[in-house]
Amino acid sequence: MMISKFRLLTGISLVAALILALEIILTRFFAIAQGYHYAFLVVSLAFLGFGAGAVVLLATHQKRLISSEGILALLSLVLGYSIPLSFFMVNLLSFNPVELLWNQVKILYLPAHYLILSLPFFLGGLTISLALIRFREMAHQVYFADLLGASLGVVFAAGGFRLGGDSGVLWVLIILSVISSWLFFLWKKSSKIRLGLQVFSTLLLILLGLSLSNNLTFRISDYKPLPFFLKQPGAAIRETFWDEKLRLDLFDSPGIRYAPGLSLSFTGKLPEQVGLALDAEKVSALLKQTEDLEKLEFLSYLPLSAAFLVARGERVLLLQPESDLELLLCLLNTPKEVLVFEKSPILKKVHQKHINRLKIDKIEGIEIVLKTVETRAGLKQERQKRTQFDLVVFPLPDLPGSYSTGFYGPAEDFLMTRESVRTIFELLSPDGLAAALFYFLPPPRQELRFLALWVETLEEMGLRPEEHVVIMKTIESVSFFIKKTPFLEKDLEKFELFARERFFDLLKPERPESSAAWTFIQPDLPAWEKLFHSLFSPSSREFLYRHYLFEVRPPTDDRPFFLDFLKWSKFFSIYEFFNRKIYPLFLGKYLLAFIFLQSLLAGVIIIILPLMRLTGVKLPAVKQKALIFGYFASLGAGYILVEITLFHKFILLLGHPTYSLSAVLVFLLGASGAGSLSLLRIQRKIGSRGLVFWPLVCFSVIILEMVILNSSQRLFLNLNFPLRLVLSFLLIFPLGFVLGLPFPAGLRHFQVRSSLIIPFAFAVNSFFSLLGSVWSLIQAQVLGYSSVFLLGAFSYLLSFGFFYFAYHGDKANIQ
Repeated sequence: MMISKFRLLTGISLVAALILALEIILTRFFAIAQGYHYAFLVVSLAFLGFGAGAVVLLATHQKRLISSEGILALLSLVLGYSIPLSFFMVNLLSFNPVELLWNQVKILYLPAHYLILSLPFFLGGLTISLALIRFREMAHQVYFADLLGASLGVVFAAGGFRLGGDSGVLWVLIILSVISSWLFFLWKKSSKIRLGLQVFSTLLLILLGLSLSNNLTFRISDYKPLPFFLKQPGAAIRETFWDEKLRLDLFDSPGIRYAPGLSLSFTGKLPEQVGLALDAEKVSALLKQTEDLEKLEFLSYLPLSAAFLVARGERVLLLQPESDLELLLCLLNTPKEVLVFEKSPILKKVHQKHINRLKIDKIEGIEIVLKTVETRAGLKQERQKRTQFDLVVFPLPDLPGSYSTGFYGPAEDFLMTRESVRTIFELLSPDGLAAALFYFLPPPRQELRFLALWVETLEEMGLRPEEHVVIMKTIESVSFFIKKTPFLEKDLEKFELFARERFFDLLKPERPESSAAWTFIQPDLPAWEKLFHSLFSPSSREFLYRHYLFEVRPPTDDRPFFLDFLKWSKFFSIYEFFNRKIYPLFLGKYLLAFIFLQSLLAGVIIIILPLMRLTGVKLPAVKQKALIFGYFASLGAGYILVEITLFHKFILLLGHPTYSLSAVLVFLLGASGAGSLSLLRIQRKIGSRGLVFWPLVCFSVIILEMVILNSSQRLFLNLNFPLRLVLSFLLIFPLGFVLGLPFPAGLRHFQVRSSLIIPFAFAVNSFFSLLGSVWSLIQAQVLGYSSVFLLGAFSYLLSFGFFYFAYHGDKANIQ
C-alpha cells in the first residue's frame, strides 16, 4: 500500500463526512426552496448516486484509469467540482410545483434536479467503493472510516450554517473535498508535473467557487411568499439570520398587513408592521414602532380576542407563535404570567429583542417567559410539573395562508395529533380554554380535521364535545374555542355579543337552532354549518370520513400527517377539482407516489439493467448470484426502512427534522461503523457459521427497539434536550451496532469468489435502499411508522434466509 493507513482512512472519513453533510444541507435546501425537507428524497438521491458509482466500478474494473495510483485523489477533487456546478444548475432550473398549474412542461425539471443532485453522491460512492476494492484486505476498517466520517458530517453541516449561512455551508463541502484529495495524493511517487496539476486543479476549484459565489446559495422560488412580498415597491430585507434548522428574514414591504380574521366592522388603520419570514415560506409580522396598547384598537376586533372574555386567568401558554399578535393580546388583558414556547433560538432572540423594544407600561408586573423547546416536549414537561393554564393558544396561521391553495407537502405535525391535544386539554385549568384560528379555504380541510381531532379526543375522555366547543367564523377565518368544563350560559352570551358586534357568525354545537338565528356570512352558512355539525354525531362523522373529498380523520403520533388531506380513492375527483392539471401529483401522498415511480425508473435504468448485463460478463463463474443478490437487497431495504423510521420518530422526540436527522445519522452510522470494526473479534467468538445467524439478532433488536420507543415516549418528552440526546444515543447505538455487521460479513464471505462482489453488492444494496427510502413514507401515511419498522425487521429475516442457503450451498469459510 503506497499510502499510509492513517491518511487513507482519514481521507475516506472526510469524503463520507462531505456526503452526509450534503444530505443535511439538501434537506434545508428543499425546506427553503420547496417548503418541505424531503429527507426521504435526499436519501434516495444519495443511493442512486452510490448505486451508479458501484455499477461504473464494476464496468471499468482493471482498466487503467480506475487502477491508477492517483485515482482517489482525482475523484475527491472532481467531487469538489460537482458541488458548485450542481447547485448552479439547480438554481438555473428553478422549479416550484405550483407552476404546473399553467406550465406543465416544468414537470421535466424534477427528474433533471434528481439527476443533477445525484452527481456528487455518484462521485462520493465511487470513491468509497473503489477504496473498498483497492484495500479489500482491510475492508472492515474502510467501512468503519466511512460510517465514522458520515457521523461527523453533521458537525460540518451545523457549523457551516451557523458561520456562513447557505453559501458558507457549501464552501465547507468544497474544502472537505480539497483536504481529502491531498490526503489521497501520493507525494513520493508523483512527478513534478502531477504535483503541479494537483495544485492547479485545487486553485481552479477555488476560483470556480468564487466565480459562482452568487449561485452558491439556496435560490428561493419566485412563487414562494417571501419573494412575493419583496417584489412590491419599497420592499427590502432588513436582516437575515441562519442556523442549522431555520432561516429567518426581517423585511419591509407595503404588503404586510397582518391581522388574521380582522372584523369588517373595524374602520381604523392598522399600525405599521415589519415582515417576518421563516424559511421564506411562513410570513407573519411584528409591530414596527412602539405603541401604547390602548391605541392598538384593532386587537379587540380579532376573533382570538374573544378567548379573553371567558379565560381572563393568570396563566397563558402560547404555542410557537411567529408574530407578536398573540403576545400583545395577552398584555392587553394583563395576565400574571405568559409562557411562550419558541421553535428556534434565533426566533426567540428576535422576539426577546422586540419585547424589550416595546416600552409599554402594562408589561410591568407581567412575567413573560420565552422558552426554546419543541412543543410536545414543553407540554409534557409542564404536565409533569402539574402546571395549569387558563388559556392555551395554538399558533396563528401565516399571512400567505389566506390566499394559498390549502394543500401542503407530506410534512409531520406532532402538535396536531390525538396524543397532543389530550395533553393540552389536561393542562387546562378547570375553567381553562384552548383557542385556535384557521383561514377558511373552501372546501374545508384543516378546520374540519382540527375539529374532528378535538371531538374524538373529548369523546375518548367520556365528555360530550358539543358542550365544550364554540366555533366562530369570519369572512376569511374559522376560530375554535375548547373549554375544560362545559360552556356556561353566561359564556355563550359573551361570545354571542362579541360576534354580533363584529359581524361574525357563531356556531354553538349544543344549540344548533340558536346558531342559525342570525348570520352575517350567508352564502357559506348551509355548507360549513352542516359539515361542522356532522362531526358531533359518530354515525354522520364516519359517513363524512368515508365519502368526503378529502381526508379529515384525526392524525396520531404514528401517522402525524395533519396537512395531508389527499385520498388515494379520490385521485380522479381531485384531478377534476384542479381542472385536469397535473398539479395534484405534487401534493402530499401523490408526490410520494410520483417520486417512487421516478426512483424506480431511474434505478432500473442506471443501476439494475447495467448490473444485469455486467454480471454475466464480469461474474460468469460466481455461483448462487440470485442468493447473493437477495441477501444484499434485503439488507439495503431493511437498513433504510429502519433508518427512515427512526428519523421520523425522533422528529417528535428531539423537536426538529434537522436535529432528528443529525442524531439518527450520527448515532446509527457511528454505531454501525463500530459494529463493522468489531467484525473479526465477533467472528472469532461465534465462528463463521454464527455470523450466518446474525440477521436474526438484527430482527430481534429491531422489534425490541420498536417496543421501547413506543413505551418510552412519555419519559423522553419529560427530559430536557441534552438528556434527550443522551437517551437517543442509548436507544440507537445498540441497534446501529448489530445492524453494522451483516453487510461487511457478507462482503467478507462472498468476496472470496470474486473481488467484484464488492461493487455488485453496493449496487444491489443501493437500489433497494433507494426504493425503501421513498416507500417508507408512503407506507407510513397509510399504515403508520410502526408498520415500516416491522417491514424493516422482516427484511432482515429475509436476509437470514438468503445467507443461510448461500452458506450451505458453499461451505467456504470466512477467513
